[in-house]
Amino acid sequence: MQLGVRPNPTQVVQQLLQSLSAGMTVGMMRNVVPALAGSSMADPSLERFSGLLA
Repeated sequence: MQLGVRPNPTQVVQQLLQSLSAGMTVGMMRNVVPALAGSSMADPSLERFSGLLA
């Protein structure tokens, strides 16, 4: 077993891609959830909390 970035480039690239995809997923959810709270849900009390999620 060799430790470090240079001996393990495939693992480093795999972890970078996984972190990127997880970050993009969380980022998209932050944009979608407030829009859903304001438009598709009928409860008007949720609209005042949609600003907290953005």
